[in-house]
Amino acid sequence: MREIKGPIGWAITAVAVFTSLFHLYMAGFGTVEPRIRNAMHLILLLPLAFLLLPASKRSPKHRPSVLDFILALLSIAVCAFIIIENDRLNMRWEYFTPVLLTEMILGSIAVVLVLEATRRAVSSFLTYLTLLGLIYYSFLGSFLPGFLYARPVSFPRLIESMYLKQGDGVFGSLTGVSASYVVLFILFGAVISEVGVGDYFMKLAKRIAGWASGGPAKIAVLTSALFGSISGIAVANVYTTGSFTIPMMKKLGYRSQFAAAVEATASTGGQFMPPVMGVAAFIMAEFLGVPYFDVAVASLIPAILFFMACGFMVHYEAKKLGLQGIPWSELPTWREVVKESFLLIPILSLIGIMMAGYSAFMAAFISIFVGLGLGVVGIFIKNEEVALTPKKLLRAFEMGAKNSIMIAIACSVADIFTTSISHSGLGLAFTSIVTSASGGIPIIALSLIAIACLILGMGLPTIVAYILASAIGVPVMLKFGFQPMAAHLFTLYFAVIGCVTPPVCVSAFAGASISGSDPLKTGWEATRLSLTGFIIPFAYVFEPNLLMEGTALEILKTLILALIGTAVLAIGLERYYRAKISILSAVLLAVGGCILYFGNLPFWIHLIDLLLIAGLLAFENREVIFPQRFEGQLELKGDER
Repeated sequence: MREIKGPIGWAITAVAVFTSLFHLYMAGFGTVEPRIRNAMHLILLLPLAFLLLPASKRSPKHRPSVLDFILALLSIAVCAFIIIENDRLNMRWEYFTPVLLTEMILGSIAVVLVLEATRRAVSSFLTYLTLLGLIYYSFLGSFLPGFLYARPVSFPRLIESMYLKQGDGVFGSLTGVSASYVVLFILFGAVISEVGVGDYFMKLAKRIAGWASGGPAKIAVLTSALFGSISGIAVANVYTTGSFTIPMMKKLGYRSQFAAAVEATASTGGQFMPPVMGVAAFIMAEFLGVPYFDVAVASLIPAILFFMACGFMVHYEAKKLGLQGIPWSELPTWREVVKESFLLIPILSLIGIMMAGYSAFMAAFISIFVGLGLGVVGIFIKNEEVALTPKKLLRAFEMGAKNSIMIAIACSVADIFTTSISHSGLGLAFTSIVTSASGGIPIIALSLIAIACLILGMGLPTIVAYILASAIGVPVMLKFGFQPMAAHLFTLYFAVIGCVTPPVCVSAFAGASISGSDPLKTGWEATRLSLTGFIIPFAYVFEPNLLMEGTALEILKTLILALIGTAVLAIGLERYYRAKISILSAVLLAVGGCILYFGNLPFWIHLIDLLLIAGLLAFENREVIFPQRFEGQLELKGDER
């Protein structure tokens, strides 16, 4: 993103601040039609994308080019037309009233502008994928055989779908979610960052886990779980928290590759950690037609298991290497942590308001003002870290808008892509392909969907990866009889884990750039650390208790078994528990741990599994458990060394 100085920079800052204030006003007091709201959302953010994001490496770095100004003006024009003509557009008969020449020209420009903004702000891959979807929808499908066939669409009808139709195309429902929810939560994150909540997360994590064996790695896991949920972008979280945790892990003795992988894995996991879940939860709630809070509750146990697995693995790695924690003298005291615990008030208010039954956007709206009030209190108590000075306030509003650009563009282009998929019938074609290839066997179908979601998730922001993955994966899972919530969370997990899966693994690349390790090797290490994230989705589609569905006793039993399974799986993957474990035992332990995720299996299976796990661990650690019996062998091994 360009750092623009002078009058142009001031003007852009003013627009960014106004954008945040506008969305804040709309959340609390404004009432407009969805199409106008979505167009006003893009009329503010789409021009900023062209002014702040260079077209190529050769473009000016500190000022917009003439082309950027032209594209920004065109962005204003195509959005202003929708706002001005909204009443007339509401009176149109969809696919019956002729599309005017002006509408076709402006609609074509709007689609091209969103595609170009996507190339700059999100990724070239998504641009080309969406363009391919448009080509397939418009005419390519008519040349393909069998279930890939799609009727050709005239150019006026294509423009009507992408530009004029309510709920579809450039100003579709996903853009509405961005305008209603996402911008507010990004602004909330910017405000609480300016009052020092992010720094407090780090201090809290240091106090909780810093003293333990491998403390810095556990700090990375805890901090990323707390901060990653709110930041919304895994790569941004890697740079934010990793710049501190990765050097600290290396200093303690962790390998550079492992240190970067831990941060990449934890930051990626933050995208499905309630309460915010990288803002993908709001899209999911929109798709499911349920309150956002239901999505957050269903996501809680899987997220806990993911981070517990990551924590166990860094613990056993530290024990294997004999690493110590951070000296007590370098850690904050509990008194300091408790003294600053008031910084959690905005987040607690966010959760509390949603638990009280209010909508997510109202909770965000109120919590933003709670954060602002906290900053004002900081001024009166003369706490420089908390005090929200005018400069910090403007920076919060400015960054709230600038950080929203990518998400707004991503939602708009995702609307174009999903419109192409749904109108052409390509989603049904994918369902037929998976059903045929799997032979009707659910586990094979799930594996194929997981692979497709991983591929789509590589290199894309969480929210886009989830939208694309759910567009093709959820219909297949629903056909196989899986619950809608489980289906959407399944696609979310695999789309998100694509961030650490080679060959793209953007989060691992970000971590490697800080640690100086090999990016691909870091990616494979992060994949190993994320392996629980590959297993948990297969568990909760068959075990609804993991999604908080069932009685309290059933959920508790399933949670306890899953936590034990997580610890055992981590032991198997690390091949260490008080002593090194053989490969065969590690494989058996990993399998035994996976079985414990399925709490609905008969009791006798769990009992046998637990006894076998205990027996394996005792056998592998027999020299540690019974040192007297093996004393001679231990001395002999010591002499041989």
